[in-house]
Amino acid sequence: MAGEEAWREPVADAPLAATAAWLDWPPDLAAAVRAAATRFRSSPALTALLRDGHQRLFGGDGRSPRGDWIRSDLGEDAGMLPFLALLTGLPSLRAGWDRRGIPEEVRIETLSDIRLWATVYRANHGTWGLADLGWLMHHFDGTLFRLGRLQAMPGEFPKFAHVFRRRGDGAVTLLCPDGQVYDAGGRAYWRRGETDEPGIWTARLAREGGSVRGHPVTPAGAAAREVVTLSVAAWEEILAPGDPILDLHIPAGEPLTSEACRASVARARAFFPRHCPEHAFKGFSCWAWLLDPVFQQLLPPTANIVQFQALFHLFPVPGNEGQVMERIFGAKRPDLSHAPRGDRLRHAVQAYVDGGGRFAGAGGGVLRTD
Repeated sequence: MAGEEAWREPVADAPLAATAAWLDWPPDLAAAVRAAATRFRSSPALTALLRDGHQRLFGGDGRSPRGDWIRSDLGEDAGMLPFLALLTGLPSLRAGWDRRGIPEEVRIETLSDIRLWATVYRANHGTWGLADLGWLMHHFDGTLFRLGRLQAMPGEFPKFAHVFRRRGDGAVTLLCPDGQVYDAGGRAYWRRGETDEPGIWTARLAREGGSVRGHPVTPAGAAAREVVTLSVAAWEEILAPGDPILDLHIPAGEPLTSEACRASVARARAFFPRHCPEHAFKGFSCWAWLLDPVFQQLLPPTANIVQFQALFHLFPVPGNEGQVMERIFGAKRPDLSHAPRGDRLRHAVQAYVDGGGRFAGAGGGVLRTD
């Protein structure tokens, strides 16, 4: 289909059936999407909404994928409007992948996130659909790729650590950034600038002559109040805030084994220089609730979360425990007296919270190379 109406083609019956088969959608999801597309094509009002959604997402005007065009008053089609609008971007996505020579298996792996997030939507709303498209737009921008168990995308090293390596033996030390606020336990204080809890303190990092003075990050991922001095002659800064890295992300689904994660990283090391050579990354980093060091206290060393953390040099980042609760119990503020207890992780988290514990809510890490 040519011209300005080309956006319609991916949501026609035959292309939708092909997409569902290509991405191995379950039959009920495929049927729901095709039925919704029929309703949108047959209603001028819904067609206009879908056209506007396509323009906002892929029209090149820089507008956000979040906005009032995602309508909550459409009943069962509330989640299908963003779903179908997203699919209208498939032709341009495929064209970009073709130019980069992206392998077919990577394309399918990457877009498996559509099914995952549609499943989350159905669990929350009772019907198939999608909500906020902010995350999935990384996939359709062609900047994020799933490579086995993990996803990777070009990014910048976050501003919450400086990474130094000692010349000779390769030992690594992380220093806290200047001006970052921490609590008494060395966790990044997410309400920076306030002092409404005891023990709040501010890190300092100073470069003087041939040395760097600052607060180190402990092996457990907490900021230490002691000050250390690193000689520039003996230590080199290998990652600073803003340096190009590959961000690692963790899609839901399969067990998070260290073997599968190592295999993903190995694929990313080979994939990006070949298919995205313009991004000369200096390392790998991750920022996720799964890197909250509290899990080291709650779970045995053999637990997948603890093993995943062991792949990284951890550092504290601001966060709150809402994401931890949402991912484990399904709500940011769950009623834990009625929360499901079906596994060891939920039991450990509930016991910890019942005992007065709280989560940092997030953690950062730079991939170990030792």
